[in-house]
Amino acid sequence: MPRRFSLALLILLTVVVLVMSACGDASGDGSDSTLAPTTTAEATTTVPSDEKGSSVEIGRSTGTILSAGLDREYVLHIPSGYDEAEPLPLLVVFHGYTMTADSQDTESRLPALGDEEGFITVFPEGRGDIQRWLFELDSVEIDITTANPDIALVSDLVDKLSEELSVDSDRIYAVGFSNGGWIASAVACTLSDRFAAAAPVAGIMNFGADCAPDDPVPLITFHGISDQYEPFDGGVENAPLRGELPTDLGGTYDELPVSENPILESSVPGKVALWAHANGCEADPASSVVDEKTTRWEYTCPEADPVVFYEIATGTHWWNITGGFDTNEKLWDFLSSQTR
Repeated sequence: MPRRFSLALLILLTVVVLVMSACGDASGDGSDSTLAPTTTAEATTTVPSDEKGSSVEIGRSTGTILSAGLDREYVLHIPSGYDEAEPLPLLVVFHGYTMTADSQDTESRLPALGDEEGFITVFPEGRGDIQRWLFELDSVEIDITTANPDIALVSDLVDKLSEELSVDSDRIYAVGFSNGGWIASAVACTLSDRFAAAAPVAGIMNFGADCAPDDPVPLITFHGISDQYEPFDGGVENAPLRGELPTDLGGTYDELPVSENPILESSVPGKVALWAHANGCEADPASSVVDEKTTRWEYTCPEADPVVFYEIATGTHWWNITGGFDTNEKLWDFLSSQTR
């Protein structure tokens, strides 16, 4: 065998012996020396929830709930700073007619504010091929306090989230846009023991004597003078773009005479005034100029039951009413100061 080849073979054998020796040292007690796979910690979207018995998914998620015999869906946002030890406010946010939970989420941008301010938002889905909310309190077809599937959903959903999450039961709020504002108004009437305040946007509804909450509910509302669907001054002639919103008895609200049409029968300021009266407020609100387009009206009410109304000149039928107006900022400033 050539000398160079023998030397190379000797070096190779020496390396093999050293490697086998090292493996034996690693196993120590003679057990299987197979190495466990290396693991790297990854970012997670869940946090432990020891008391509630499950993990909580931070950020956006979707869920379902069986309520009044129906499978209902919702979109949920848990803020990034969620901590089981600190109960957080809950905003139940209702979309408008023809909209969805997703579109209301996108338009309102409330989850982003929830991350900043520390509150949970849930967007339930309405019903129907074209989604809507049943809101009337005086329907001849149903007793809304016991049989309305949409009111039942709200109650059941609050129960579910309160059981699964760390929710501050004294800071639960009803928020809604358009037809969603009407169901938020209905919730304030029928579930006043659950909600600390209501915030209908471009869609306040008042139910007169049919609304008799056990406890008055503080209310803030926003409406544009140029709203095309729920006219500021009421009346058919002021609602050129009113949609064919179906009633719970068939047909549409368009087909009802104004005197029987809860959307058109009175002006928006008139509906706000009825809420103020129900909350025990004085008749004449004080006004203050916010900017050249916006007037803020505030009633003198019992301390725990304020009523505030933002009137926006040139404002139309959408979440921020008009360009440059921040609905979320004013909405949250009000809601965050209300507790049940």
